[in-house]
Amino acid sequence: MYNKECLAKRLKQLRTGYGLSMKELSDLTTLAIPIGGAAIGHWESLKRIPMISSAQSIADLFAVSLDWLAGRIDTPYQEELLEALEEAQIREIQKGQDLPESYTQVPVRQVTYSQDVRANLVFLWNCRRYEKAHPESTLLGLAEKDWNAIQRQLLEQRIPVWYLEKPIWSPARSGKKKRFWKP
Repeated sequence: MYNKECLAKRLKQLRTGYGLSMKELSDLTTLAIPIGGAAIGHWESLKRIPMISSAQSIADLFAVSLDWLAGRIDTPYQEELLEALEEAQIREIQKGQDLPESYTQVPVRQVTYSQDVRANLVFLWNCRRYEKAHPESTLLGLAEKDWNAIQRQLLEQRIPVWYLEKPIWSPARSGKKKRFWKP
């Protein structure tokens, strides 16, 4: 059953957990279905209900299930969904760099990395795709070496990032530190 209060809460939780403004989330949604910042604000304040395609676009951006976002289930990650989102990203990423074998082979990936870490990687790769498509963007303001360092740290940690004492990235933008998020 759809729960609009839960959707509003979880959407805001995802957005603020990653330290994104409504405008920044709106910018990231241009990777699939563009969603205006005002629409996101209306959903979070329960003034409007998102179309299914818009909600799915946001769920995919953060690598969480639409059922979780809509309040139908309590588990944010579904293995099949994570695999599909990862595979789409991995094909693109491997054109420019090597990923460890522990990540490229699905059965090994499933036992080596938590679903939380894998979802954070999908989100990181989505941010990276956005910044490559929009070089003028200052969304995260990371140089190529910083992207690679974050990815490497996530792949080496093999533990959920939110257990770390210090965030693994800290964009210069307004001195605000960002931390990868766990629902």
